[in-house]
Amino acid sequence: MSTQVRPQIHPSRPLNYAERRLLLGGLTVRRTWRVLTSEKPVGLRLVELFGGDVERERGAVAVITRRDSVAILVDGPEHLMRGTPVGGLGGDGACSGQQTGRCAAYPLIYEKAAGPSGRGPLPEISLVFRLADDPDMGVFALRSAAWGFAATVPDLWRALAERAQPARCTLSLRRVEFTTASGFPVRYVEPAVVLG
Repeated sequence: MSTQVRPQIHPSRPLNYAERRLLLGGLTVRRTWRVLTSEKPVGLRLVELFGGDVERERGAVAVITRRDSVAILVDGPEHLMRGTPVGGLGGDGACSGQQTGRCAAYPLIYEKAAGPSGRGPLPEISLVFRLADDPDMGVFALRSAAWGFAATVPDLWRALAERAQPARCTLSLRRVEFTTASGFPVRYVEPAVVLG
């Protein structure tokens, strides 16, 4: 079984390519996964498993799946990290979902308030996993800066620590919609992981 980290997986880009930004009303948000890999056979296998299309992107292969959820295997809580970039008012490196040290002293709510203004960090969540449908494909990585996903990391870390390994999970996309105080409708998707 390969231990090489292979593709990066993220929510598919909206049609206007404003990935991970607030989307104003009228823009289309895709509820599918986008997997970027350097290996064409991996891309073709992903299409077999999850449907979708293969596109060339900056010397790599991008697969836009037809699924909004994927069964995954996580080999323990050490494969889930919530960190903050160096700088700003916030943390000075990665911390585990246990919220110890600097991350515990600087609560998520303060990071969220300071991050977008440039006075603090944005979350950097990393999850390393295998696909339950084909674990021998190797290791995949999800990286996200979604605040909603960051808030779930401590509970997810504890749940992974209590489970036999590898833990079977569902990686899905959660749609978020709200209207700002100035009346703009905002829609985007963020990752969600559920054990079981």
